[in-house]
Amino acid sequence: MNPPAPRETGGGMHYRYAHATHRGMVREQNEDAIAIAAESGLAIVADGMGGYNAGEVASGIAAEFLLTHLVEDLAQLRDGATRKPTGSDGTQRMLHALLRARIDGVNEAIIDVASREPECEGMGTTLAMLLFSENAATTLHLGDSRIYRMRNDVLSLLTRDHSLLQEQIDAGILTPGEARASINRNFVTRALGVDLIAEPEINEYDLVPGDLYLICSDGLPDMLSDEEIFDLLRGDSADGEADFTASDYDRPIDGRVAEPSVLDEVALKLVDAANANGGRDNVSVVLASVGWPRDADPKNENTADDAPDDRRHVDWRRA
Repeated sequence: MNPPAPRETGGGMHYRYAHATHRGMVREQNEDAIAIAAESGLAIVADGMGGYNAGEVASGIAAEFLLTHLVEDLAQLRDGATRKPTGSDGTQRMLHALLRARIDGVNEAIIDVASREPECEGMGTTLAMLLFSENAATTLHLGDSRIYRMRNDVLSLLTRDHSLLQEQIDAGILTPGEARASINRNFVTRALGVDLIAEPEINEYDLVPGDLYLICSDGLPDMLSDEEIFDLLRGDSADGEADFTASDYDRPIDGRVAEPSVLDEVALKLVDAANANGGRDNVSVVLASVGWPRDADPKNENTADDAPDDRRHVDWRRA
């Protein structure tokens, strides 16, 4: 696996990416799609659905459409903000409006293809997208593909599944453990290509050196508990000790960006573990590491609140 080159922002922050995907142990084909534009700070995971080959078409349209258009859009937005600063709130509103417009466009594109191609009728795709800017991470999602963040040994789920199971959990009908065994685990309530109006959920989070983000299709959390994902992200071995130290992976001490080879290894381990537990679905992961370059001397300490109000902590001990 050859990850995209690291990206550096004007403030000296670096991002490194790794990705892995597999059709799983049951499915005949892989209907997931991954798109990464390191220079734009953009990463996408789309999980297609809707019959033989059609899911692959839908996820492919979503990944290609958004990558093609957003790379140019983001460059123009950032250039405009540099020349005519509107303030962080104004820039954020413009970004969210841009993202919603492109989501509308890709939703229409998928519906159009489905209406013209009989074999694609009923196709759709979930979407999870992560976008880095100078001081923030923007998340956008529809469906049950997820985005997690690891910060200072705390794993947080930044997205809320748009699914029947999540609604049942919220209503107290099912516990998270019962939901993992439910036959309705693949029924999503929001997706691209399903309704005429797409309703993405968009959120902003502070960006701190040392963060590690995980974007994944539901094939990962369907096969692994959050505790198991947490352990794999830490590199925990059988004796409970972390295989990766602060100097090469688990970076909260100095906020240095992870080495590509380590990210590659962890991405593959996540996919392999999902397959080892049954691999009932396609599984795709993108890891995005945020930090200072390894030869840098960071001037700023990590003073971010480890538990901001807008973050959903994963209670992985009971998952």
